Amino acid sequence: MFSFMWRKLAIPSTSSVQILLVLSILAPAFTAPRNPRLTLLEYEPAHYYHQYDRNPNVYSFGYDVSDPSTGNTQYRAEQRHPNGTVTGSYGYIDPYGKPVRYKYIADNFGYRVYSDLPTPKPLPISLAVSEPTEPSITWTRPPKQHKKKVFNDIVTQLGSLFSKNHLV
Repeated sequence: MFSFMWRKLAIPSTSSVQILLVLSILAPAFTAPRNPRLTLLEYEPAHYYHQYDRNPNVYSFGYDVSDPSTGNTQYRAEQRHPNGTVTGSYGYIDPYGKPVRYKYIADNFGYRVYSDLPTPKPLPISLAVSEPTEPSITWTRPPKQHKKKVFNDIVTQLGSLFSKNHLV
């Protein structure tokens, strides 16, 4: 039995010759040297900080992004304290090249954000709530006219007709 299979394998058939021919043609394509891959950015190591604490409700994290090709520059840092208060800050460079920074706190008094951006002064109360310069125009809807019910009118007319003729 083995000798029969050996003889069959030893004699190449036309299909095996064709497969061998195709593989010998394709082999140089797979072994050809490849061009280096296109890289858009230089390698920059990722900087991160990991802190493990025994209290599972306490954390802190932060990141910095600075991509000169797109102009994306931003950062964020946040901490949660044992009493549940969360504090942090974030910032970025706006399209005009000006740094914008915010600080925030979230505690029992709510979420509050503080910024170094100039804010407009609040208006004086007299300007914020001004009296109207013209008297207001009021409009009231006229009272609805009660439509006479046709059925009631017919009944009263028939009733008076029957009573006059003493039919009832």
